[in-house]
Amino acid sequence: MGQSYRDVWSTIYDLKRSNSTTKKLISIEQRFRVVSDPSQELYRQEGKASDVIYIITKKTEFVNCMAFTGAFMRNIPVTDNKGQKSNLYEAFDDNGKIKEGWILDESMNNDDFLFNVEMQLRLLIKKSHGNYRDPLMGKKTTLGRMAFQFRTWMPEMYESR
Repeated sequence: MGQSYRDVWSTIYDLKRSNSTTKKLISIEQRFRVVSDPSQELYRQEGKASDVIYIITKKTEFVNCMAFTGAFMRNIPVTDNKGQKSNLYEAFDDNGKIKEGWILDESMNNDDFLFNVEMQLRLLIKKSHGNYRDPLMGKKTTLGRMAFQFRTWMPEMYESR
């Protein structure tokens, strides 16, 4: 988890997105679509001030979700083209594609395996950060938006416990 946070934090200072770690993380995020965009919620306030707030929220969500994603992927064993064991994070290149010759799972093809990883990642993010894809009915009112502003994860954690 520590290495994943270091990788993600290094992207903040790379404004031109020229670092290979930044390119890799952005391409992995686009491949798996793990960072939810809270500005797309149904009960969103319109206006320029809220757009600035959503930019900050998007960046924060990227840091949090991609750290979990990197740590999760580093714990999935795969085999490289030379037969050596590695992890799924190392199997991706800077463009978000699996490097040539990598075997992700011997029981299924790489596309099916990556689909399963995507589903597991969505569940992990949903449990740890809240379900942003299905907006809470509590966020329909102003008081509800205030109550759940940074705590969308609470109903999910309460439900799982």
